[in-house]
Amino acid sequence: MLTDVPSTHAPVAKSSSARLLSSKSSTTSTPHRLANATPWGLGGAIHATDQKEIDAAIAGLDVGMVFANSVVASMPELPFGGTKESGFGRELGEFGVREFTNVKSFYVA
Repeated sequence: MLTDVPSTHAPVAKSSSARLLSSKSSTTSTPHRLANATPWGLGGAIHATDQKEIDAAIAGLDVGMVFANSVVASMPELPFGGTKESGFGRELGEFGVREFTNVKSFYVA
């Protein structure tokens, strides 16, 4: 885990794998900005006791999955997938099943 590293530092700026961010801040905007400054967006996690901080992470992180007080994991009942260069669409869960269906629209006048 890298902490207190400028975003221009090579391991952070050019990493082709997961980014681990450890940040303490008086506002949630700084950690979210740093976490979102990557071309990937599979999942994110927040460890907090304040529900407002958790809600802000869910809304503010540009990822496909957010886990609070847990590690990012794949569970059969939850849709799995990312945003940005981490993929398109979902697998698992109700949304995942819909990826494999065709919807037919019809109208009768």
